Amino acid sequence: MSIKLLQRLQRHIEIIYPDEDAESLAQQIVDVFWPEQNINPPQEEPKALGVNTWSQRNTYLITYGNSILKEGEHPLKSLEDFLEKHVQEFIESVHILPFFPFSSDDGFAVKDYYTV
Repeated sequence: MSIKLLQRLQRHIEIIYPDEDAESLAQQIVDVFWPEQNINPPQEEPKALGVNTWSQRNTYLITYGNSILKEGEHPLKSLEDFLEKHVQEFIESVHILPFFPFSSDDGFAVKDYYTV
């Protein structure tokens, strides 16, 4: 992992998330994806992932946030309840695919990232 890549990543984060600490977020991404080549090793494990490396032994679920619906409940809450009840012991992490508002392509053509 090069300094140039870290700087480029930081510039993208500054554009997408202007109110966030881009330097810190870029470093967190580097720490997760290239743990053996960290420029500055993380002080603690990333809380969201629980581990600092990935391998073929990891199990991830990729889903839309509104795949599981329950009347009168927000879709992400319904998904969370389902995952905790039925797959918590099998799935390490969940990747939620792009979601509303979108113009086409089931959420991959996001119209307004600030709304998301």
